[in-house]
Amino acid sequence: MKRIVMLQILMLLLVISMLPSRAQDFSTRDKMIIYTECLDLLDEYQFLVNRLSETGGQGFDQSVSTSESLIELFINRKVLIYNDLDPQHQLSEYYELETYTSNMVMWYPDGMQIQMDLNNATTSDIRKHDEGLYSTDIMTNKKIQGNYMN
Repeated sequence: MKRIVMLQILMLLLVISMLPSRAQDFSTRDKMIIYTECLDLLDEYQFLVNRLSETGGQGFDQSVSTSESLIELFINRKVLIYNDLDPQHQLSEYYELETYTSNMVMWYPDGMQIQMDLNNATTSDIRKHDEGLYSTDIMTNKKIQGNYMN
């Protein structure tokens, strides 16, 4: 099954101490570094989702290890992820990260592959939440290929 879904990922960053303390104080260079790090993080997310799909048939321990690596990309294990796994959109709109990764393995037992168009991703401004905690939104096209079995 192929489909293209707009994916908005709110990524929280712990910014290294040498960067300015207020988001509006970021230089163009600093913004580019942060946005590049965000895209690298999305690239790692894509790699781990595809790897999780591949490890599903290789055994429980390998799947758990890959799931944990995927979850560790996020600053909060309770983050809500848009449910882009259900092609009919009949189930919950969002799942906690751990549930999302479990559903990925259960609903796509033959595996699934994602491809995100990171070259054409757009970003929002950097927002400050707490001391040293910032976020930005990244919008990208995401294509999911696999056999949905729910």
